[in-house]
Order: sequence, then structure tokens, then C-alpha cells
Amino acid sequence: MITKSGIIYSEAFNRNAMLVVIDTYIEDNEIRVPKDTTENELTDAFTSSFNRVAPKGYTINLDKEGIFPPWSNGYTDDESDLEEEDIPEDENLFWKPSDEELEEVIWEAVERTF
Repeated sequence: MITKSGIIYSEAFNRNAMLVVIDTYIEDNEIRVPKDTTENELTDAFTSSFNRVAPKGYTINLDKEGIFPPWSNGYTDDESDLEEEDIPEDENLFWKPSDEELEEVIWEAVERTF
């Protein structure tokens, strides 16, 4: 779901769901991860990678289950004091990915995590 302010929400954007994706990638590519690496370190590394590859300055927050546009400063619509005039009118500033495009960005971020 994409909100009027440009936030992309999905239950798939949480730490547990991303750990499944990361673990799948690790297994499929026989990547050796140091034994003392925590789950949070893996998801934090993924988050950093995602934030580097996501278009238009969007960032993912796995704790809030969303991908946020730069003008939201990472706040959800409920937490934010974002006013109507704070949301850009230019539709070209919004990232409205198809499911396939979003999946491609997620997998690129996973690949760059390692």
C-alpha cells in the first residue's frame, strides 16, 4: 500500500521477513557468515544496502514496516506532523514501484549486503 504522503507499507518489510530473504540468499549462494553475526547485524546491513540502492532517496525502516520518502524523515503518517503542503506536488518525486521492481530492488540490496 502506498499512502498519499508516499510511504510504501507492507507486512513484508519487517526484520523477520527480511531475515528469511537474507537466509535464502546465504543458503543459495553458499555464503559464509561469521558465527558471531547477529540477526540484527544482518538486517541492519540489509537496511544500509537498501537505502543506497532505493530510488529517489527512499529509505526502509524494518521496525515500522515501511519504505519512506525523504520528506517524511522516517516518520509514519500517524507519527508525523507532515502537513499537506509538505508533500511534493510533483508526482515524479514519488517512487511507485511495481511488485516486480520492488522485488528487484530488495534482491539487489540483499546482494550488496554481502
